[in-house]
Amino acid sequence: MASASGGAQKMLAKAKRRAPPVPKLVKLTPVSPISCAPEHSEQLILLAEQANAAHQNGRMSDAIATMSKCLELDRDHPGILANRSVCYLSNKQHEFALADATKCRQLRPTWWLAYHQQAAVWRELGKYPDALATLSVGLAYDPTNKTLFHATVDTARKSPLKIPFETALKEITTADISPSSFLICATIGQELLAAGYYSYSVTVLESAMEMSSNNVWMRGSVCSSLSTACWAVGRNQKAIDYMKEDLQISQHSGDKSEEARCHANLGAAFFHQKRYKEAITHFRQNFSIATALHRTEEAMTSSCNLGHVYTAMGDYVNAVASHKHCVQLASKTGDKLLEGREIGSLGTVYLILKEVDNALTCHKKQLDIALSLGNQLEIAKSHCNLASCYQFRRDYDQSITHSQEVLEISHKLNDVAMEGRAYAGLGHAARHKGELDKAKDFYQQQLNVALKLKDKAVEGTASANLGVVHQLQGDFESALKFHQTHLNIAMDSGDRGGQGRAFGNLGIAFSSIGQHEQAMKHHKMELQISRETGDRASEGVTHGNLAVAYQSLGMLDLAGQHYTRHLEIAREIKDKVSESKALLNLAHFYSSMKEYEEAFPYFQNYLELAEVVGDKQGIQ
Repeated sequence: MASASGGAQKMLAKAKRRAPPVPKLVKLTPVSPISCAPEHSEQLILLAEQANAAHQNGRMSDAIATMSKCLELDRDHPGILANRSVCYLSNKQHEFALADATKCRQLRPTWWLAYHQQAAVWRELGKYPDALATLSVGLAYDPTNKTLFHATVDTARKSPLKIPFETALKEITTADISPSSFLICATIGQELLAAGYYSYSVTVLESAMEMSSNNVWMRGSVCSSLSTACWAVGRNQKAIDYMKEDLQISQHSGDKSEEARCHANLGAAFFHQKRYKEAITHFRQNFSIATALHRTEEAMTSSCNLGHVYTAMGDYVNAVASHKHCVQLASKTGDKLLEGREIGSLGTVYLILKEVDNALTCHKKQLDIALSLGNQLEIAKSHCNLASCYQFRRDYDQSITHSQEVLEISHKLNDVAMEGRAYAGLGHAARHKGELDKAKDFYQQQLNVALKLKDKAVEGTASANLGVVHQLQGDFESALKFHQTHLNIAMDSGDRGGQGRAFGNLGIAFSSIGQHEQAMKHHKMELQISRETGDRASEGVTHGNLAVAYQSLGMLDLAGQHYTRHLEIAREIKDKVSESKALLNLAHFYSSMKEYEEAFPYFQNYLELAEVVGDKQGIQ
């Protein structure tokens, strides 16, 4: 199908100033009594004839007044409402014309004339998308109605969609295809979609789907467009349903290229909904077909997508394999931009796996490629990734150096979102260096950016960061306020991971002010969410936090169980940093009870691990 021209939206805006006039004398609908009392039937018919005569003589106000009397005798009569709407429209009383036409449609939703009249009002108002949507619904009820069909074509030709519509209509005619109601609505719906009128596009395209058509390719095309339009208006499950129907049509037709496209769309949709197993299934199918068709670019994209889904699932082995494969394909094709990005993605997975040396190697190579391309955005991303690596290594000065590079580039590009990320990186490094006032200033700058962009997710993160700093400074009242703000934002957005972190931070803050029962309550919520989301690292740390609360309440058996569970999980996921903390907590726990023989091996294991993870305090 032909797509809408880039100027369609400007044309729509101009349409209101040059809407074509509706002919003043439109033949009125004959009126017969419906619900009026029998003794008033003759009077109703006489009044209707008088109204018709007034209309034909151009006396619209008299016609309207007489029809209003008719409605007193036969209330909610669709025919009279339609006729009065015609007169109101001729009299330029658009609001009343629209109200009558709308009520007429509500009373008789399958009557073609109700849609025709309502569309006439929309046209007069210059609201062509509304007119086209109205006519399409009417055609769905009555696809063979020639009056509605010609009104739809005429409205499209007079609308700002005229040029792309005429082009598409010419292609249909050239292909020796009779322009049916289905094809006309399909064409209009796709042009509305291309112009960004998503809700109207959904109405028109769904109307097309209600009509029978032997053109399988066109039905597949409509399904594809409907999935895009439904997704744009937030009807995600309906969009997926259309994607599945589109896939079935492509499989039935044997078109492998279209089938690959459908699998890619479904993979992306399921990934967005965190339905990872289904996303993997469709991305694998997309990769398999793309490879068989020797479509390397599509295979690269699919391999990249698989890497991201595996990462989200926590399947890091397959994530590494997928990103490596994409890097190899990008290298063979000479796509340096994609190669650099994928090396960066690979480095991110390595950092999650705590393989910092591998991560650093990847991100340095990512930076080299970005510098060779002169791509400032990719250079900034590379520096941001390197800052995270050095942060993990506790080399905070190097982390600051790379975050400052990000900040400088953000100012050059006038990229406010990037500026916020730079302030976050600088804040983290300052906090870990113990420079809390600096950290607080950087986090406040991050919050300012979030408020400027009206980005609630970043606002929540910045609030959490500020809460941590205030807590470290002993300002627990401010810390609680910031953490509560983070929790509120996470609850509003349905961000379960964010909720878990907020509950954890609130629990720590309550422990700091001696409110251990409140702390325990919040840490239990944190534990529930970490299990629900499969965040094993968070689950382990939460057991440690719960142990602190139980110990403070004198519930030592439970405290010991949770300290031990923290250590077990840290070892299961091979998180050396978390393991060292769990060992130290257990050592202090047993020492506090004067069980030094129990404490000693934990201290010994901690000191051995401290050198590995770079815990300078432990090494000393």
